[in-house]
Parts: sequence; C-alpha cells; structure tokens
Amino acid sequence: MNMKTFKSLHPKSKNKVNLNEIVRIEADINYSHLVLASGNKLIIARTLKAYEKDLTFPFLRVNKSCMINMYFLENLSIVNEPIIQMVDGFETSISRRRISHVTNVLSKFKQ
Repeated sequence: MNMKTFKSLHPKSKNKVNLNEIVRIEADINYSHLVLASGNKLIIARTLKAYEKDLTFPFLRVNKSCMINMYFLENLSIVNEPIIQMVDGFETSISRRRISHVTNVLSKFKQ
C-alpha cells in the first residue's frame, strides 16, 4: 500500500497521518474531514476535489461529498438504492453518475 503521509500532501499540516489510516474523507464546503481508523477526525482546509486529484488507489470518490478507502469497505448494496457501508458503520449512497465507475472499480478490487 502507498506509504505516503498526509503531511506530504498538505505541507502546512502539523498532523502527520499515513494514508492507510484514512477510512474516508468527507466534504464540508471548502474543508474536509479525514476519518481515521482509530475513530479520530481531522479537519483540513482543502476540498475533496483536490484530494481526488492527488489520491489514487485505494481511494475512490463515491459521491459529491465522500471519498472512501476501499480497504475499509464493508458492504456494497445495489438493491433499492446503491449504498456503501464502511467497517465503522458509516453508510453513504453512490451518486447516479458515479455508479458504473464505482461498481467497475470495486468488482476489480474484490477479485
């Protein structure tokens, strides 16, 4: 797994976090909440779009306000509404325009 640290992606940050500790990144206008495996949250003045440019596998944007780390994915359900459930119990829907990309990436990842 990529061993880059969060500090290398945002040089002004005082916190140093390994990318493999990030469960998901949630958007909050021009800020982002990094949810860590430990349950801690970091609030950073950076947009989700900026993370989407910098972060590749195993990070995947599933809707306008959430990017997940696929290693922490618990379940994907497409029965009524496409929903992703993370290991910490967090659930979010997959946007209509991203559903085909997300399911393709996840099917390759699960192989």
